[in-house]
Amino acid sequence: MFGRMTCLAAALAIASTTVAFADARGTKSQQDACQADVFKVCNDAVPDEKQIVECLNKNLAKLSFKCQLLIEPDPAKRTKEF
Repeated sequence: MFGRMTCLAAALAIASTTVAFADARGTKSQQDACQADVFKVCNDAVPDEKQIVECLNKNLAKLSFKCQLLIEPDPAKRTKEF
């Protein structure tokens, strides 16, 4: 019984770490929308996800509209429109 609990705890720890890592990298749609912007505007921040997010937020005006939609949900703060 103790062995099963240990295995379950280890599996949950690994699963939560994987989810946290996936959240830091963004969803597939976020990656698709902002990948070009990351390499164009924030290349110096790669591969540090925290620095990339900070860079994208600081350089909102330089980002594509698709990426701006994800980074800044408030339309009044975006610099580009359809």
